[in-house]
This record gives sequence, structure tokens and C-alpha cells, in this order.
Amino acid sequence: MKYCFFWIVFVACILSDALHCTAQVYGKQSFQVLNLAPHPRGAALGEAQAVFDSTDLFAWMTAPAALSINDTHRAAVSFQSLREGMSYSNATMVFPFLNRQMPLGIGIRYLNYGKMQETDPTGQVLGTFRAADYAIEAGWGHRLGNYHVGGAIKWVSSNIAEYSAHGFALDLNAVFVHPTADFRFGILLKNMGFATASLPQSTPILPFDARINSVFKPVHMPLRFYLTLSRLHDWRQTRNNPSAAEWLTHTGIGADILLHRAFQVQVGFDGQRNQSLRYRDFSHRAGWSLGFRLLLKRLQLSYALSGYQANYPRHFWGLQVHW
Repeated sequence: MKYCFFWIVFVACILSDALHCTAQVYGKQSFQVLNLAPHPRGAALGEAQAVFDSTDLFAWMTAPAALSINDTHRAAVSFQSLREGMSYSNATMVFPFLNRQMPLGIGIRYLNYGKMQETDPTGQVLGTFRAADYAIEAGWGHRLGNYHVGGAIKWVSSNIAEYSAHGFALDLNAVFVHPTADFRFGILLKNMGFATASLPQSTPILPFDARINSVFKPVHMPLRFYLTLSRLHDWRQTRNNPSAAEWLTHTGIGADILLHRAFQVQVGFDGQRNQSLRYRDFSHRAGWSLGFRLLLKRLQLSYALSGYQANYPRHFWGLQVHW
């Protein structure tokens, strides 16, 4: 009960922030780079999953409390090639601080939309322009008994031709780790903050998300299960149409298949992506993802097959080193 008061206060803050942010409608925000998993394992388990794992350096960029279990110098990069010249790149580094009691992390995300054609109102081609989103973030983590807490601050920018928007965002995360069983339960507030744009009539909105997630591994099974409920602050569509499909848009499930200590396979399902890419009651396998991790002594290689268009899955590679 030592940290019971802290936990109650944290949950109260989450509920108050969630109620405050109900005006934000998912899918109509800017800075969509903040909604993408920064690493292949996260993409393979499902975009909404918040990974809490000392072996995955990118974990803190989806769940800042994961920094509390990192105590060595490590660096990682990832890259995903998308369609029509688009690409998604990430890099991060973690290092110990305050005698390893509060590890710090820095990271950068870059989503390149590629070259686009510029036309006038009549359709005449005037030339080309580029568009991109990127975010620079820094995080910290700390352990309080069986609880792990963390936070991250982000500066994010979106640029389309001469239009630009900038924002500051904050993530808050708390995770309970069971002292004996392989079970974790976390609460996460993502992308709280504000944004401005170069055009006065444009009002960019950060993609706020309130999530709860749990991870559980049965004792005698080589499987680790993930379950996440996302966008808890916005259930308006579900209330208007309480069908199974609407509830599914808030749900993400995934599993680690632990084939060997040095080799794991991941599979995931993202309900929101499945429904958003559905066409005439056919999902074309959208929302499903698959990947693997190879863990060596000082090197880790990860891969995911995950897509953002129906029937067009894309390859996502990641490399991690530590010393």
C-alpha cells in the first residue's frame, strides 16, 4: 500500500484529462506520425500496443515507463518503405542517469510523404512539392516498488509545401508489474499538449489517446499475450452504433511466440485499422500483422509485415545495438 495514494492520484488525473479531451475526434487530428509504432515489434503486435520490455529499446517511445528498466547505453534505428516514395524512419538512444535510478531516452521520428504534384484550380500542373512529419522527443522513467512511472515530452512538426504546423506534446505512463507472476497492467496518456499553424484559419489537433493495456504470460506456455483498449476518451461512435465492429475499433490484441530465448515471433491485430480499411464488408486482412525478433549478445534484429492500405502490407526493419 506504500504507493497506493500515488496510484489513485494518477488514475484521477487520467480520468480528468480524458473527459477534457472528448472534443477530439479520432482520424481528424494532425501529426499522424505520433500514431505510428516506432519499431517493428510494436507494429507486429498491433499499432496500439504499449510494449514494456527491457530487451526492446524502442519500448519507451510507446510506453515511457519502460525506461525504468533500462540501465545500459543502447541505440536503435528502424526503417519502413511505404508506397509511392513514402518512408518512415526512427532512431533512439537510451543512457543511465542519476546512478542508474532514472534512465533517460532521446528519439526522433520522421515520416516522409514523398514528392507530390502541385496543380492550379483548373488542373494544370505547376510543379512538385514535398510533405513530411517529424518529432523529437525525450523521456524518463523511474521505479517505485512494483510500479514503474515515466513521461516523455515531444516537439512535433508537420510541413506540406509552404504550410507548416508545430506542437508540443506530453506522454504520461504508469505500469504495475506483478511481483511473482509475469503480468503487467498499464495506463497511458499520449499526446497531451497544444499546436499552432502558419495559417491562422487552420487549427491543428494533436492525436490525444487514453489507453489501458495488459500483458500476461502463462507459466507453462511459450506465449505472451497483449491486450490494449485505446481512445477511451472518445466512445461517441460506439454509443451511437453499439455494434461489435464499433467496439472492435478500440481493441488491439497481440502475442509473442517464444520459440527460443534468442528468437521470437509476433502476431497482432489492430481493430481500428481493420475497420478503417474495410471496404464493402471485406477487410482484405487489414489490421493483421506479423513479425519476428532475433536477439544476439549485443545486437538485435527485428522485422514486421504490416500495412496501412488494404492488401498492401509493407516491410518494417529494425536494428538495435548495446554496449
